[in-house]
Amino acid sequence: MKMADRIKEAVKRFQQISLSSLFVILVSVIVMITSVVSLLIFVNLSRNDMEQNAITTSEQAVVQVKNTVFNYTEDMSDIMQMICANIQKEEEEANNFFSNLLKIRSDVVAVTSYDMNGKILKCWTNGQKLKENYIKNLSYVRDLPQEEGILNITKPHVESLFVDYYPWVVTISQNMQDAAQFTEMVSNTTLYSRYALFTCVAEEGGSSTSLEKAGLADKTDSEQAMGTGADAAKAYEASGKIADSMLTYGLNLNFAPVADLATVQDSYLKDASYGSDAALAASFVTSAVQGMQEKGISSCLKYFPGAADMKEDPAKGMASSERTAEQLAAEEFTVFKAGIDAGADMVMVGHVAVPALTGDNTPCSLSSAVITDKLRNELSFNGVIITDAMNKGAITEYYEADEAAILALKAGCDMILCPDDFEKAYNGVLEAVQNGTISEERINDSLRRIYRIKYAGMMPEA
Repeated sequence: MKMADRIKEAVKRFQQISLSSLFVILVSVIVMITSVVSLLIFVNLSRNDMEQNAITTSEQAVVQVKNTVFNYTEDMSDIMQMICANIQKEEEEANNFFSNLLKIRSDVVAVTSYDMNGKILKCWTNGQKLKENYIKNLSYVRDLPQEEGILNITKPHVESLFVDYYPWVVTISQNMQDAAQFTEMVSNTTLYSRYALFTCVAEEGGSSTSLEKAGLADKTDSEQAMGTGADAAKAYEASGKIADSMLTYGLNLNFAPVADLATVQDSYLKDASYGSDAALAASFVTSAVQGMQEKGISSCLKYFPGAADMKEDPAKGMASSERTAEQLAAEEFTVFKAGIDAGADMVMVGHVAVPALTGDNTPCSLSSAVITDKLRNELSFNGVIITDAMNKGAITEYYEADEAAILALKAGCDMILCPDDFEKAYNGVLEAVQNGTISEERINDSLRRIYRIKYAGMMPEA
């Protein structure tokens, strides 16, 4: 069939379709289109309505959770206030309070108090036993900010302080808030000890002051700021002011002043040093020591042997100085000697490595060539020698806590400051004395020096 014939046949068939059939088809198409459009509109409206309902429900849930968390936080804040009010009471009264608190509040797992180094001072539980290595399990505490009055809440973690007890908890902490609390804490801590204690802070002035940051003392200029003014009387005035604040709270030892020089622009101690001029720094150190010691506050010169060219911070890892023995003797030692002659009770030995003195990269805090040969013998210092904090990277990256403590004592140190693991360091030293690695007489020598400070005026001079 030809194309023309096919077209004619199709036209003929279309003409045979009735008008009513065409109408039905047309209506059906319209109805179908309308139905589809209506369905689309309905689906869209339903979706919008569902979304709005979901948003509203979520908002309500968030508000409800927010209110619940807020109310609980407020409740815990009230509990923290009660804890702060009772933690420094007489032992029996405090124990009764916390025993009742833990019974009444099943959501309170334990109440603990810590010193600034993360060591537990007191702990109340519902019968759980502390682990021997609990000090190592406090990262969630150490990482919290220590701003005054702030209630800190950690992320959920598995409680790791106790033997065979591992609940999922959040830790809520709050720093001591006021002068009365702090004074009571120091007083009670002293009373609980059988022996006289060093109650110490590191108040260098400027930003390096714990009491001023806590709102417990007036601000004083930094050593760097005073050094630029060339008026040593300011150091005497500032240290006297710091001493007065310390005496108010029952403190007796200040890890200051910094006797290090800073001869390089990017020295890690530039803000905590009187400057680069040895003679000027010596006059400031003398004044600072006198300002504290005259008021009965023990001063501690730091960080022997000094490292004027130091850029690296020993807290972060190995720090080495290229200063020669001649440079140290002519400059840094001059400053420390001035502080010693002014009556400083203590000298803190730093962790800096000075190969010119030690022959290698041994931290000075572990070196007899520095501590005994230089500080004791050459500078004639007969007071207490203490290490810098032993939890700094220059020590912890290369030595175990017990190893470092033993080496420091053998080198001539009298006291170990803030070992990374106190129990390990203590047991290591105890074993070293028991097996003869460290003699009892060596320990007794240190005790005599320590007691001459703690019981000043009550013991004969060496």
